[in-house]
Amino acid sequence: MSEDLALAWASLTDDLAGDTVAARRFFTTYGALLVERAQAATDALERGDAEAARATLLTLTCTSAMAGAHRVRALAAGLLETAGRPGSGADVSRGLAALRRAAREAQSDVDRLLDGQAADPGQPTASNR
Repeated sequence: MSEDLALAWASLTDDLAGDTVAARRFFTTYGALLVERAQAATDALERGDAEAARATLLTLTCTSAMAGAHRVRALAAGLLETAGRPGSGADVSRGLAALRRAAREAQSDVDRLLDGQAADPGQPTASNR
């Protein structure tokens, strides 16, 4: 997954006209919230709040696609399809466990990526790009 994150970093930085500060901010926020969001999806589904679960899973799907965390994206997207189907309880439980594991792994990968990316000293930290 690290290679995919590195490619996503390069792509995002390119899209942001080289603004590594903004790319770092995105990846930092993504990594910081990833495990929390996976748990929030679990909690929402366990309490039967389909709307909150769907919103969280959609967020995980989109942000994980942007970050190159394809396993997290695929698991979140799969849960969007599976959750709410009659008789899907065991599949959803397994999917949520896999999502939480993948989120922890992706969080570690993001931390390693950020450790390897030096902040651009020529870019103002208050950049809005």
